Amino acid sequence: MECDKLVEIPASDWIELRDIFLLNWPDNHVAWHTINNYVNWHRKQSYIRDLKIYSLNNSWRSDGTYVVVDRYQLFIYSLQLSNDKLKRALSLIDWTNGYLVSSFLRRHRSAVLDIISSKKLKVETEKLTFLYYLSKEEVKKKHLVAPNDITLKPLSIDEAEYVNNEWPSKCSGSDFLVKRLIDWNPNIGAFDDNNELMGWCMRLQSGPLGGLQVNKKFMRRGVGSLCVLAMCKILANINLDTFALVDELNFNSQNMFVKLGFKHTDDAYWLRTKPTNGSKMNWIDQEIYY
Repeated sequence: MECDKLVEIPASDWIELRDIFLLNWPDNHVAWHTINNYVNWHRKQSYIRDLKIYSLNNSWRSDGTYVVVDRYQLFIYSLQLSNDKLKRALSLIDWTNGYLVSSFLRRHRSAVLDIISSKKLKVETEKLTFLYYLSKEEVKKKHLVAPNDITLKPLSIDEAEYVNNEWPSKCSGSDFLVKRLIDWNPNIGAFDDNNELMGWCMRLQSGPLGGLQVNKKFMRRGVGSLCVLAMCKILANINLDTFALVDELNFNSQNMFVKLGFKHTDDAYWLRTKPTNGSKMNWIDQEIYY
């Protein structure tokens, strides 16, 4: 029996990988949206440093099992109910520098925890988020009307530093991530008459809304809901559904998404491992290596 190995899935096969997850839509929409995001990124820039999509033994066509390595983040998925291939693939990852295993669904948690245990990795943080989903068909039924004193427009790179500094998930390397999300993914900012940023919302690599925040000066004015609905419309206009991941204890945001018509359809986890060599990866974020 041959030894397991990680095999990179070439970008030329990413669309085929993505479309495996059209099966029983929207059951596997998270995987579809994740790979679709990277398909779109590759169209913008054919070479993206520190980005690889792997399969176990090049067997991804049989069950869609993949591991995306995007700088310090991992994104994982498999249609295989046993998670066997996913665990075997994760066992081949070099965990030396530590990873943030991002937005993985509840059904894949056992695979991640088994690797943590077998490799004796230490967990730095772990959090549970609730997945809220709204189809593009439902979005198109909704009306978006911004108040006269609020302008909705995309964020610019000039706002990236402020957005990153206000982001609860700020970490080493996240400033580059925010710049890339603003530059390459749909996003929205709400601005007042003085062009001050009131609130904003981005879209993360795996597809969910992320970085949704409101400037403390402008809270309780419906800015968050306005940004979410604007993002829903932007995504629906490019034929995409919307989903968001909300912290299990963020009851205000949970209520907001429910009021907007979202349904809680799944749970997702975020788990960061500590480096095994005691040091973290140092990212040179001034270097433009899209």
